[in-house]
Amino acid sequence: MTNQPNIQPYPEFIYDHRQDYKNNYWKWRDMSNNEAKAENRLPYSEEQAKMVFQQQHGHNSNGESI
Repeated sequence: MTNQPNIQPYPEFIYDHRQDYKNNYWKWRDMSNNEAKAENRLPYSEEQAKMVFQQQHGHNSNGESI
């Protein structure tokens, strides 16, 4: 038996089409910040986060902004 840390993968963000674009953004942002903290790196700035989310999920926006 070894004393290795229990390493778990990060939960994957899955866009929830039952929620609006803004709520999905905030869920994604929270997950992104937690991931950055766990990796000991700075989280995205607000501007960077919106840009990354737009690049990844903008096709779901239906004209709605964050």
